[in-house]
Amino acid sequence: MPCHCIGTIGAECWEHSETPYRAFGKGRGSDMAEIVNLRIARKRAVRSNAERHAAEQRLAHGASKSERNQTAADRDKARQTLEQHRIEPGDRR
Repeated sequence: MPCHCIGTIGAECWEHSETPYRAFGKGRGSDMAEIVNLRIARKRAVRSNAERHAAEQRLAHGASKSERNQTAADRDKARQTLEQHRIEPGDRR
């Protein structure tokens, strides 16, 4: 029964062991390079670049989203309080 080692070539792929990383060179020493899934590496790079860009934009354009939301909520609350205390022409108190 093969261990289905995608990306490896050789008889070591067909060896059965307790550790699933045996075919990937883990635990053998430092003479072998680590196999990297390029799709995952590309996705990580894109996420990293997107996060870096977002951080630069936050610094360049002011407040974070939570701060903007809090400011908007405070502004709405103040407007609502003002509307509640407004005296219309013709109202007598």
